Amino acid sequence: MIIDVGELRKVKSRSEGFLGSVPNYSLDISGQKITFRDLTVEGEATNTGEGIYVRGKITGEVSLICSLCLKNFSVNLDVPFAENFYRVGEDIPQDMKDEPLQFYSGEEIDLSGIIREALQLMLPMKPVCRSECRGRVLTVWL
Repeated sequence: MIIDVGELRKVKSRSEGFLGSVPNYSLDISGQKITFRDLTVEGEATNTGEGIYVRGKITGEVSLICSLCLKNFSVNLDVPFAENFYRVGEDIPQDMKDEPLQFYSGEEIDLSGIIREALQLMLPMKPVCRSECRGRVLTVWL
Protein backbone atom coordinates (compact mmCIF):
# COMPACT_ATOMS: atom_id res chain seq x y z
CA MET A 1 0.00 0.00 0.00
CA ILE A 2 1.37 3.38 -0.99
CA ILE A 3 0.41 6.74 0.49
CA ASP A 4 1.01 10.08 -1.23
CA VAL A 5 2.74 12.62 1.05
CA GLY A 6 3.37 15.34 -1.58
CA GLU A 7 0.95 17.88 -0.04
CA LEU A 8 1.66 16.73 3.52
CA ARG A 9 5.38 17.55 3.18
CA LYS A 10 4.62 21.23 2.48
CA VAL A 11 3.23 22.14 5.93
CA LYS A 12 4.82 21.18 9.26
CA SER A 13 2.38 19.58 11.77
CA ARG A 14 -0.12 18.84 9.01
CA SER A 15 -1.84 15.45 9.21
CA GLU A 16 -3.71 13.40 6.63
CA GLY A 17 -5.69 10.22 7.08
CA PHE A 18 -5.42 7.20 4.80
CA LEU A 19 -7.49 4.09 4.22
CA GLY A 20 -6.81 1.11 2.01
CA SER A 21 -7.64 -2.54 1.64
CA VAL A 22 -5.81 -5.73 0.75
CA PRO A 23 -8.28 -8.54 -0.12
CA ASN A 24 -5.86 -11.46 0.30
CA TYR A 25 -2.31 -11.41 1.61
CA SER A 26 0.00 -14.36 2.30
CA LEU A 27 3.23 -14.78 4.21
CA ASP A 28 5.55 -17.76 4.01
CA ILE A 29 6.93 -18.33 7.50
CA SER A 30 9.21 -21.33 8.06
CA GLY A 31 7.69 -23.10 5.08
CA GLN A 32 4.11 -22.57 6.27
CA LYS A 33 1.80 -20.35 4.23
CA ILE A 34 -0.19 -17.97 6.44
CA THR A 35 -3.20 -16.38 4.72
CA PHE A 36 -4.72 -13.06 5.77
CA ARG A 37 -8.14 -12.08 4.40
CA ASP A 38 -10.02 -8.81 4.01
CA LEU A 39 -7.28 -6.62 5.44
CA THR A 40 -8.05 -2.95 5.98
CA VAL A 41 -5.21 -0.53 6.67
CA GLU A 42 -6.30 2.73 8.28
CA GLY A 43 -4.23 5.49 9.81
CA GLU A 44 -2.78 8.94 9.81
CA ALA A 45 0.44 10.47 8.48
CA THR A 46 1.85 13.59 10.15
CA ASN A 47 4.62 15.95 9.02
CA THR A 48 6.88 16.30 12.08
CA GLY A 49 9.19 18.78 10.40
CA GLU A 50 11.99 16.20 10.38
CA GLY A 51 10.09 13.41 8.68
CA ILE A 52 6.69 11.79 8.31
CA TYR A 53 5.22 9.93 11.30
CA VAL A 54 2.82 7.20 10.18
CA ARG A 55 0.56 5.40 12.63
CA GLY A 56 -2.48 3.24 12.17
CA LYS A 57 -3.97 -0.20 12.46
CA ILE A 58 -4.57 -3.26 10.34
CA THR A 59 -7.86 -5.12 10.72
CA GLY A 60 -8.98 -8.33 9.05
CA GLU A 61 -8.78 -12.06 9.55
CA VAL A 62 -6.02 -14.68 9.55
CA SER A 63 -6.27 -18.46 9.15
CA LEU A 64 -4.05 -20.52 11.44
CA ILE A 65 -3.52 -24.16 12.38
CA CYS A 66 -3.82 -25.09 16.04
CA SER A 67 -0.49 -26.36 17.36
CA LEU A 68 -2.29 -28.83 19.66
CA CYS A 69 -5.17 -30.39 17.67
CA LEU A 70 -4.03 -29.41 14.14
CA LYS A 71 -7.43 -27.96 13.20
CA ASN A 72 -7.78 -24.83 11.08
CA PHE A 73 -9.22 -21.78 12.82
CA SER A 74 -9.57 -18.06 12.14
CA VAL A 75 -8.65 -15.07 14.27
CA ASN A 76 -9.86 -11.48 13.86
CA LEU A 77 -7.04 -8.95 13.70
CA ASP A 78 -6.61 -5.48 15.15
CA VAL A 79 -2.89 -4.79 14.79
CA PRO A 80 -1.43 -1.32 15.51
CA PHE A 81 1.67 0.04 13.76
CA ALA A 82 3.74 3.22 13.92
CA GLU A 83 6.91 4.33 12.15
CA ASN A 84 8.88 7.47 11.30
CA PHE A 85 9.94 7.90 7.67
CA TYR A 86 12.74 10.17 6.48
CA ARG A 87 13.16 11.37 2.92
CA VAL A 88 16.28 10.16 1.14
CA GLY A 89 18.82 12.98 0.91
CA GLU A 90 17.40 15.10 3.74
CA ASP A 91 18.98 15.61 7.15
CA ILE A 92 18.30 13.05 9.86
CA PRO A 93 17.99 14.13 13.52
CA GLN A 94 21.28 13.59 15.40
CA ASP A 95 19.64 11.45 18.09
CA MET A 96 18.37 9.06 15.39
CA LYS A 97 21.69 8.41 13.61
CA ASP A 98 22.27 5.08 15.40
CA GLU A 99 18.67 3.84 15.10
CA PRO A 100 17.31 1.64 12.29
CA LEU A 101 15.47 4.11 10.05
CA GLN A 102 12.80 3.91 7.36
CA PHE A 103 13.33 5.99 4.22
CA TYR A 104 11.22 7.06 1.27
CA SER A 105 11.97 8.86 -1.96
CA GLY A 106 9.83 11.10 -4.08
CA GLU A 107 6.36 11.94 -2.84
CA GLU A 108 5.17 8.46 -1.81
CA ILE A 109 5.69 6.16 1.16
CA ASP A 110 5.35 2.42 0.60
CA LEU A 111 3.74 0.83 3.68
CA SER A 112 4.11 -2.79 2.52
CA GLY A 113 7.20 -3.37 4.71
CA ILE A 114 5.46 -2.02 7.83
CA ILE A 115 2.35 -4.07 7.10
CA ARG A 116 4.39 -7.26 6.62
CA GLU A 117 6.37 -6.66 9.82
CA ALA A 118 3.29 -5.86 11.91
CA LEU A 119 1.51 -9.00 10.69
CA GLN A 120 4.55 -11.20 11.34
CA LEU A 121 4.95 -9.84 14.87
CA MET A 122 1.31 -10.48 15.79
CA LEU A 123 1.45 -14.17 14.92
CA PRO A 124 1.69 -16.46 17.95
CA MET A 125 4.62 -18.88 18.08
CA LYS A 126 2.25 -21.73 18.94
CA PRO A 127 -1.28 -20.91 17.82
CA VAL A 128 -4.06 -22.50 19.89
CA CYS A 129 -7.63 -22.61 18.59
CA ARG A 130 -9.21 -22.13 22.03
CA SER A 131 -8.00 -22.06 25.62
CA GLU A 132 -9.74 -25.37 26.40
CA CYS A 133 -8.07 -27.27 23.54
CA ARG A 134 -6.60 -30.54 24.80
CA GLY A 135 -4.89 -31.42 21.56
CA ARG A 136 -5.32 -34.64 19.64
CA VAL A 137 -6.84 -37.34 21.79
CA LEU A 138 -5.87 -40.86 20.86
CA THR A 139 -8.37 -43.66 21.40
CA VAL A 140 -6.96 -47.09 22.15
CA TRP A 141 -9.12 -50.05 21.16
CA LEU A 142 -8.67 -53.22 23.14
